[in-house]
Amino acid sequence: TYFRRELPPAEARPLAVSLAGLTAGRYVLTVRRIGHRAHDVFTTYHDLGLPGTLTRPQERALREAAEPTAEVREVVTVGADGGFARTLPMRGNDAVLVTLRRVS
Repeated sequence: TYFRRELPPAEARPLAVSLAGLTAGRYVLTVRRIGHRAHDVFTTYHDLGLPGTLTRPQERALREAAEPTAEVREVVTVGADGGFARTLPMRGNDAVLVTLRRVS
């Protein structure tokens, strides 16, 4: 059936992130993604063979797959113009959270 097989996504247009009006300085850029094999508990469950009952190691694997880890975490510098731009690759059904946190 449809939900018992892995369905890899198609490539999608890149996401262009463009921000203006920022205060000049250093920021921590963090990108988190949810999608195929990115915080993807279902595909991990599929890889485990779709068990009816989970063992403790399988439960642990699913918890780890759901952990909100960052795909990108780096320090970036915003110039006097207050602008920031970044292009991110995307695939069908991906969602990304992009945050900039000013470094004091």
